Amino acid sequence: MSYSYRRSPIGIQARVSEDSGKSWSDPISITSDGVTGDMGYLSTVEATDGTMITVWYEVLKGSPLAQLRQARWKWLP
Repeated sequence: MSYSYRRSPIGIQARVSEDSGKSWSDPISITSDGVTGDMGYLSTVEATDGTMITVWYEVLKGSPLAQLRQARWKWLP
């Protein structure tokens, strides 16, 4: 599960469940460089190599327009 985290540090976080949602990992910080909290509509997929790819929109500092961002990450239990 990936989601926008709009408290300091603002960014994108994820949690992982290995038991169909009965329990969840501690938060995993994907990014923590957000400035406005205007971000969201995340989508995360698992690539064939086992890494995760998360994509979301975000309004960056100094820009009036939203931009598409992405991060590739790996969960290590």
